[in-house]
Amino acid sequence: MSVPFYNLLFNIEMEPSSQEPTYLQLARKISEIMTAGKLQAGTPMPGTRTLAKALRISRNAAIAAFGELHDQGWIETEVGFGTRVAPRLPESTTRSTGAIRVDPGLCGFDLPGEAEPPGIAHGRFSPMELWAPAADPRLMPADEITRAFRRGLAKAPRPVAAPLGPTTFLDALAELLAQRKALGTGPSGLVATGGSLPGLDLVARTFLRPGDRVAVEEPGNPRAWAVLRRAGAELVPVPVDGEGLQTEALEDICIAHRPRLLYLTPNCQWPTTAILSAERRSAVLELAARYRMIVLEDDHAAELYHEERSWSPLASQDRRGVVIHAGTFEHLMSPTFALGWLAGPLKAMAALRRAQGAAGIPAPFLFSEIIRELILDGAFLRHVRKARTTYRGRRDRVLAALETGPLGPGGWGLRAHAPASGLGLWLEAEAACLEAFRAQALEAGLGLRPDAHWRLGPSGPSDASGTYLAFGPLKGAEWEALAARLAPSLLRS
Repeated sequence: MSVPFYNLLFNIEMEPSSQEPTYLQLARKISEIMTAGKLQAGTPMPGTRTLAKALRISRNAAIAAFGELHDQGWIETEVGFGTRVAPRLPESTTRSTGAIRVDPGLCGFDLPGEAEPPGIAHGRFSPMELWAPAADPRLMPADEITRAFRRGLAKAPRPVAAPLGPTTFLDALAELLAQRKALGTGPSGLVATGGSLPGLDLVARTFLRPGDRVAVEEPGNPRAWAVLRRAGAELVPVPVDGEGLQTEALEDICIAHRPRLLYLTPNCQWPTTAILSAERRSAVLELAARYRMIVLEDDHAAELYHEERSWSPLASQDRRGVVIHAGTFEHLMSPTFALGWLAGPLKAMAALRRAQGAAGIPAPFLFSEIIRELILDGAFLRHVRKARTTYRGRRDRVLAALETGPLGPGGWGLRAHAPASGLGLWLEAEAACLEAFRAQALEAGLGLRPDAHWRLGPSGPSDASGTYLAFGPLKGAEWEALAARLAPSLLRS
């Protein structure tokens, strides 16, 4: 091979800052050399290792470039003779091996008319979003999870051998729910899901038909509303106050609209964090039985209560088979720990399992076996106790900043009741003050949502507004640093 040949390929100038992948960039430059007639037919090509070293790129990139050139007919490989320039180059020398540059804002088909959440600035991305409940993954017991992962991976059953789903997990979960929530269901009364929203989606697709009305709390959970709407549901708002869902309003809605389902967060209302009172719990169950309405109880806060717990799940009081109880491990472990469950009447759970199978939804075997191992060796409840103590401390720090710090009466005028459970709190203030606070938060790198985000219709009274602030993900020092950046300017009138 002549020296000029080496110089020809080994001196190719790569463009590290180019958006074009390295292998496509190399393939394009080599094909341009061939098109210019500087490489004759049958000329041997250098080895990919040698070429990669000369150009200071990875060998994988060189191999991929040769593959691209081979597929388009620029080179050919023959056993015993190596790789050579093809005897006949492609007729169309304008064929590009580079990436096609397109306008990323261009979409050539119609999209559903789903409105963007109100108050979200176009093109503005916040590095920290604290508008939804979120656990701190740093609290997860890493060593115990690692050991449980190994044991669970070795023991995970095959789906064919487990028609109900991950039965070893469901056995352990049924015992845990009986002890901790007074839910007397067995494994056949449980369905494992991929988390809270996948569980809601499964219920909606199984039991709702397009046009069915669904009663939802207002203010309420926009993520859940989106899932219900995708199933074709028409949402009917039910107002919420300090005692949770207003059952008198729910009764009027039942008479007027006959909702098929009620989506409810009674044990930590999202977003206001209110706990549904005992009297209203009884009223919900009575109305559901009278109007044959499914009550989907989303118990997202689960074990994360901060005061003495004076409530129990609706499902534990259900004597008429109207409640489907939904739980998740996401808020106890991590937002990426995609495992949850549904509990309810045996016939309903059988229908949900059939729907899972028909949709080809795989059972979450690995996550479920990990949790099973953590439950059996006591690590799960140890983590629950640690998490509860930690989050209670984080809640109290935020409340202190609201009571005596720059966020409270002397600053933005934000008010909040101490939440009895959950990973966040509901802030209230005069509408103008809250919007100014949100603007300052955005400048500090924190994304919060306006009052309208939590409502199906127009916001409440113009002189009052609210938003949700999650305290779960932030350590004490992190919160104090953030609070300092959120302090109102001295120049603010």
